[in-house]
Amino acid sequence: MKTKQTVAIIGAAGARGAALSKLLSHGNYRLLLLDIHEGRLQALCSSISDQNAAAEVEAHSCTKDACWEADIILLTIPYESLAAVAERIEQVSNQKVLICAINAPLQNNPNAEHKGVALQLQLRLPNAHVTAAFHGFHADACNLSESNRPDIFVAGDDDDAIQTTVDLVRSTGFRPLIAGKLNVSIAMESVANLLKAISLYNPQIQVKGFKIL
Repeated sequence: MKTKQTVAIIGAAGARGAALSKLLSHGNYRLLLLDIHEGRLQALCSSISDQNAAAEVEAHSCTKDACWEADIILLTIPYESLAAVAERIEQVSNQKVLICAINAPLQNNPNAEHKGVALQLQLRLPNAHVTAAFHGFHADACNLSESNRPDIFVAGDDDDAIQTTVDLVRSTGFRPLIAGKLNVSIAMESVANLLKAISLYNPQIQVKGFKIL
């Protein structure tokens, strides 16, 4: 059996962060959950413990301390929080796998250049092994049977980090598909925005992800 790894999930009390936290609590992981909404975070920890007595999960109030303890850092925060969070974890993310699950903002200007969220994160944290995953992931997709769950694309520049991310994705019950190097994350983020736009313009359709048949 592989050594249990510690995962710090930043933005754990949001819909996507909470859904992933619940799924990962059943895997071979110790979870350190962080969120600015402390009440929701405590409720999430209690819910996970009630549903899975064997889960190793705790709420953390200090992002820097939790990321220092972690082997893997998973970011499910809003795009607007990227710069502030990156600054807080810069000194404690060296050589760690940092999974960027941050969705890019929808661009109202069709001519605007999309620089890529994961690429921005790698530039801010050059000593971390940034990968991209869970773009376009909808929390409700967790309620689908595993055979109907959407695929999760994975991208990154470090082979070991990609494998770590693939293993984590697989532990959630989703099928990981390696898409390529980190620069491919721009396309992944664009697909996520496409799904978001389809949801906005077609509210009668339940868009829960993207699946390759």
